[in-house]
Amino acid sequence: MYNDNVSGYTVAMGHDEQLELLRSAVSLRVQSRDVSERVRRELALVEAALLRVVGPLVRKRVAAALLAVSVQALDKRIAANDIPTAAISDTSQRQAIPTEHLVGLAAETELVRRAGGSARPLSQAIDALRERTWRQVELVSAINLTEFSHQIAAQARERRRNT
Repeated sequence: MYNDNVSGYTVAMGHDEQLELLRSAVSLRVQSRDVSERVRRELALVEAALLRVVGPLVRKRVAAALLAVSVQALDKRIAANDIPTAAISDTSQRQAIPTEHLVGLAAETELVRRAGGSARPLSQAIDALRERTWRQVELVSAINLTEFSHQIAAQARERRRNT
């Protein structure tokens, strides 16, 4: 059992129980890709409830077990800024992984494993998530640029009407 100061209450849950809840959340996330939007929303609610029980941060030992890598391999990924961390508390220098990010990474890693794509599924999952994030940033930038150009065109039309 451990005291989870981050979530504001004491959780009488050992690492094994936390790992089991995380595995269930990952399974829900992976399975939700193959169901209707209505079922996906319901699964997301169940996943969110599981993650509230787990708390906002997961200790590195549990995160490594979820990702099926050693703590040392996880530390290398953290040092390379591939995986974000946060301090466990204001007074501690110990780092933990944000739960939401960990579940997303674990789900992507599971999909890579199922596809048989790599001997290093965590590396491939990190690359896939990074690529997806960049595409989302580019899409948002394109949308913002389009909206900006529409505003400029509207202002130009307004100026022409006023002259």
